[in-house]
Formats: sequence, C-alpha cells, structure tokens
Amino acid sequence: MTQRALVLLDSIALVNATHAGTVIVSGSHGGLSASHFVTAQTHKPFAVAFNDAGGGKDDAGRVALRELQAVVCWPFCMRTLRPALARHKTGWTTAWSTA
Repeated sequence: MTQRALVLLDSIALVNATHAGTVIVSGSHGGLSASHFVTAQTHKPFAVAFNDAGGGKDDAGRVALRELQAVVCWPFCMRTLRPALARHKTGWTTAWSTA
C-alpha cells in the first residue's frame, strides 16, 4: 500500500504542485469554485476533504464530490479558527464521492 503525505490547508486556494499525490484536508467549502483550484493543477493531490457548507441550494456545497475523484465532505457546523486541523482531528464526514 502506498503511503500518502497528509497536508492541512485552511484554504484550498493554497494548493500547488508540491501537493501532488498527497491527501489534503481543507477548510474550504466543496463548491464548484473550490474544486477548480484542484482541477487547475497539472499534478493533482490524491484526495481532498472539503467543508460541506451545510449542503446549500441544490447541494451546492458538495459539488466537488461530482467534479473530483476521491473527495469527502465534513460538516460545516464545525467552524473554527483552524478549520483544516479541526477536521483532521475529528474525522467526521457527511458525504463522499463514489468514483
């Protein structure tokens, strides 16, 4: 089994080429605009976890589940000053991609 580095990013806008192949826990919502930060990368992370933004209209807070492979969402009610670290510590998820 391949071991993957875990990266905590409070904002998915901080993703870059050095994160290729890693598992990212992000403080960002899982909306379409957030997923574009990942899809814009030539060398993509292995998996990304996003905030579900409470779902939102037409489940907009979880669009990244459809746009990306290997994605999970965690509850938006877990807002803190260090969102990525809080998500990593609790391990709660509300949805995940099936791809």
